[in-house]
Amino acid sequence: MSGGQSAVVLAVVRTHAQFLVSDGSNEPNLVSNVTVNDGEWHHVAAVRDADAGTLSLYVDYNFAGSIADTTTGDFGNANDRQSALSTAAQA
Repeated sequence: MSGGQSAVVLAVVRTHAQFLVSDGSNEPNLVSNVTVNDGEWHHVAAVRDADAGTLSLYVDYNFAGSIADTTTGDFGNANDRQSALSTAAQA
């Protein structure tokens, strides 16, 4: 995301789930450690824990990775934010 725009993105990129949060300056990007493009259905959950300062991914109810949330913005007003949910694999 560029141009100082805030965003929250959950997508399938190539073979793995991706969770990206951007405050316009910082953009932590978490990629799961589990392949999800195997032709099967998967339950994917993304969690931003602002108090703990972490982003976490869960695939099929199992922990699939975590990173530090380096964003400083407030994502509380969905009317002012761009968000996306994508299931299309990107080349």
